[in-house]
Amino acid sequence: MSFGTRHREAETGLVPSVQDFDKKLSEADAYLQILIDQLKLFDEKIKDCKEDESRRKIENLKETTCSMVESIKHCIVLLQIAKDQSNEQQHANGLI
Repeated sequence: MSFGTRHREAETGLVPSVQDFDKKLSEADAYLQILIDQLKLFDEKIKDCKEDESRRKIENLKETTCSMVESIKHCIVLLQIAKDQSNEQQHANGLI
């Protein structure tokens, strides 16, 4: 969601729906999968790399990317948990 979108929501008072949230969560999951697929390509680059310095740089980049992927996975799981808890709370309050 861009800053402009958030700004418009603040002006209009519109709050994204659960469906919007689910859509964004699915998009994040799809982008995560693309990143994971790209991460696998590092192994080929490392294997094919002849220069030690270049190999170390690629290995460092792979390690950093792995850490980022794990953080993103954790964030997506936390968002899913928050959504589930919100749904449970709405059920308990009779809103759903």
